[in-house]
Amino acid sequence: MALEGWIWLLGILALWALAFWLGGRQFRATQSPQGRALVDAIIQAERLRKTDPLAADRLLDQHFASQAEAAAAERDQLRELARYDIATAEQLRAELEKDLASDEAAHKEFSRKPLTDTSVQAALVQIEASAAQTRDELVGLEAHIAQLYRRG
Repeated sequence: MALEGWIWLLGILALWALAFWLGGRQFRATQSPQGRALVDAIIQAERLRKTDPLAADRLLDQHFASQAEAAAAERDQLRELARYDIATAEQLRAELEKDLASDEAAHKEFSRKPLTDTSVQAALVQIEASAAQTRDELVGLEAHIAQLYRRG
């Protein structure tokens, strides 16, 4: 039971590190409202960390979870519309290609770290799984886009 708890904790830490890294890259690239919200959450968490480090971690986890939910809902809507609309399907393809590029950059970054760290190993496994899923979805989407073009 104790080993399962450690594995769960390491997985959460790896996901948090990956989300933090990707969120930071997104903010620097776009300086979007989501990026400003990320900076606000980080600042608030760092202030809170002085008195309650666990609460600071929970705050950041909540922020990343809410961002992930919003992104997933937006992506689901794109997937639904892409079933019938070529422009939306192409937009979805561009989003998936960005995701794949982010996965590859994250994999490269995490690969530089010592593999003896189990959180690094867990992050690499998550990144590889995400990249594989994205590649699979891109293959299916390419076939669907070709079908939409044939329909006219």
